[in-house]
Amino acid sequence: MPSRSLPQSSDIPCRLESIVALAILCAILFLPGIGARDLWAPDEPRFAEVAREMVQSGDWIVLRDNDQLYTHKPPLLFWLIALFSLPFGAVTEVSARLPIALCGIGTVCLTAALGRLWFGRFGGWAAGIVLATSYRFFVSSQWVQTDGPLVLCTTLSIYGLARVLEQRRATATDLALVYGGVAGALLAKGPVGLLIPLLCAAAWAVSEGGWGYLRRLRPWWLAVAALPVLAWGVEVARAASESYSLMEAVREHVLERFAHGMHHPRPSYYFLYSFPLEFMPWTVFIAAWALPPWPLSPSAQAGRRRALIWLLAVAAMFTISIEKRPVYLLPIFPAACLFLAGTWPSQGWLAGNRWDRWRLLAPFVLLALVAGGLLVAAPVAQGRLGAGGWSLAVASSCALAAALGALRAARTGQGRTALGLAAGSSAILLLNLSLSLSPVLDQSKSARPLSERIVARMGTSGRLGMYPFYRSAYVFYTGRFLQEIKTLPELEDFLRRADTFCIIERGHYDRLPATLRGRHPPLEEGRVGHRYMLLIGGAPAQPGIQNQSRNTIDPRPSTIRYSRFRTMRPQAQGRRSASG
Repeated sequence: MPSRSLPQSSDIPCRLESIVALAILCAILFLPGIGARDLWAPDEPRFAEVAREMVQSGDWIVLRDNDQLYTHKPPLLFWLIALFSLPFGAVTEVSARLPIALCGIGTVCLTAALGRLWFGRFGGWAAGIVLATSYRFFVSSQWVQTDGPLVLCTTLSIYGLARVLEQRRATATDLALVYGGVAGALLAKGPVGLLIPLLCAAAWAVSEGGWGYLRRLRPWWLAVAALPVLAWGVEVARAASESYSLMEAVREHVLERFAHGMHHPRPSYYFLYSFPLEFMPWTVFIAAWALPPWPLSPSAQAGRRRALIWLLAVAAMFTISIEKRPVYLLPIFPAACLFLAGTWPSQGWLAGNRWDRWRLLAPFVLLALVAGGLLVAAPVAQGRLGAGGWSLAVASSCALAAALGALRAARTGQGRTALGLAAGSSAILLLNLSLSLSPVLDQSKSARPLSERIVARMGTSGRLGMYPFYRSAYVFYTGRFLQEIKTLPELEDFLRRADTFCIIERGHYDRLPATLRGRHPPLEEGRVGHRYMLLIGGAPAQPGIQNQSRNTIDPRPSTIRYSRFRTMRPQAQGRRSASG
């Protein structure tokens, strides 16, 4: 294939204006919901807690959770959260999610830049808009996880790889994009951050670039890209009082997950049904338009082929892994969006027989049916969602109007308008999910209400423990370190003192000996997610205390923030095994 030159300097202002406009639209979509709910277990409060202990201690090298060495993840996410929390004076829901939302905006802009490189200006806009309004990517852009920075860095690296492949030469800027992205991805999620661009480069080399493509990439620069994460690991091993080995952490949290699975083992076919659901509503468009009836330009065919190779290579790696979660496939979302953008014509696209026309219009019809179904279900949901039911009705009405407008535009061959209205319909429903439905769910999923009652019950003194597992959410929202209690003898010994309190799940409490339950009845209780949690005290129960203190979760959102730790430290030190 003949080489293509990259946009000339005269095209840069127009290109930057398009990217800035797309970034503003994404900010409107992602940012309003970052403070709409509390941090939900297990990942969000744990990552926020590690960042908060980083800010509190001033140690930005050794990661700690509950004042114990934390080796599960590299430091990039925690650095970002801590950095954005400095102006707030403490780690909050907004400061924890803000860097994630910005990573999402950056990924959308990079995807649009890739689309512009392969398909032109409209292709770039289409790829960016589709990515921003896909379900899982939207949710992940408001969720505190390491996958947001990972996807940003891997997309940056793949953008550099695409530039080298497109122009048949490698400039210093291209190599900086490739290996800067690899360095960031390694700091975000370890070896996975290296494997994703490496697989993409190898697959492109086999399909069209050849060994000359790999030589132009100067792969020896991978050693330079690995230096930041290696330097961090060496410094942690030197500074941490506990024994720490970077290779042991890689073995435990990468190789063991890949080979055996730790918390989410799934069958090999898991992503075959998970990805279509997570990529909604655009999955139906890809399924219906995989083989478009209209001719595609050679550059569009090449771009679609590269996007498909990227998607399949990375999806195959995660399919082989035993540990599987829907969020693991986020690195292939830009590839799926680019594949669809290379198919979406700007106008005049309903040529062909009647079957082709119905096939191309079917996704718009399904989008309208979904919006209409939600509108019909809104009155039924109002009994459980309260005001959220009314907001669902309004959002569904607007989404239905946009979907019908997209269907009309598609029937008349207005591809640009059809894309904008279809994306608008999806965006309306996603915003309603973020701003209206999530706060309703927050009342039962957040650990804050129970944590506030625990703090009120304990007062300014006392020791807090948790049996038989540890959850970071209670450290984050109580502002107190927990003593991790693993065995029943440890629990009995802990409760002998009158100033001790222990958090325990209802199922585990019911399995305690009857004599122990009789001496330590529940003082507080509440549902947190799918678990029903209790607080028991070390002092023998006073008459009547059980009946007067059995509280349910307060449905009113709380505004109290606990940002300072007590000076208490847990008795159990050392490394902690991975928590779910």
